[in-house]
Amino acid sequence: MISGYILCHNMVSARRLFDLASERDVVLWNTMVSGFIELGDTVAARKLFDEMPNRDVMSWNTVLNGYANNGDVEACERLFEEMPERNIFSWNGLIGGYAQNRKFFEVMETFKRMLIKGNVLPNDATLVIALSACSRLGALDLGKWVHAYGESNGYKGNFYIGNALIDMYAKCGIIEMLLMCSRAWVERI
Repeated sequence: MISGYILCHNMVSARRLFDLASERDVVLWNTMVSGFIELGDTVAARKLFDEMPNRDVMSWNTVLNGYANNGDVEACERLFEEMPERNIFSWNGLIGGYAQNRKFFEVMETFKRMLIKGNVLPNDATLVIALSACSRLGALDLGKWVHAYGESNGYKGNFYIGNALIDMYAKCGIIEMLLMCSRAWVERI
């Protein structure tokens, strides 16, 4: 019922039902926090998040992505540093937040930090964001390194990474690599 109110953008009724609930598990808390974020009310989302008796990594990631999607990069950074535990979605939330807000140097710095200190391996989404940042920065050498890293870690032939590689090599003017990636991509189809 609470999800229905959220879908109808009626957070007042959703909150009323939430407050009346005798048992509130982490899923219900996360649902409410997500509802406030979806409506762009990060202040109410953070207030409710701070009241949560038990937070899991998904709770943290929900608020992190809320800040990123609403353009509050500084709050996103602060929350990321507060997190007691991070997973790939936490790192992608911060990296994606930087990309969304055109902070491409920060994308690459955070990507490097993740590889060095993160105890988490990047996934295809991480690599696509990093390659897109390289494309925007014209950082061909770094883009080639991300390309090699992706291939050596099992992402050779990945559709999404292939598209990002084609874009990067095209924007950097490296026609030979663009053609090679395009041919490899066409052969997969």
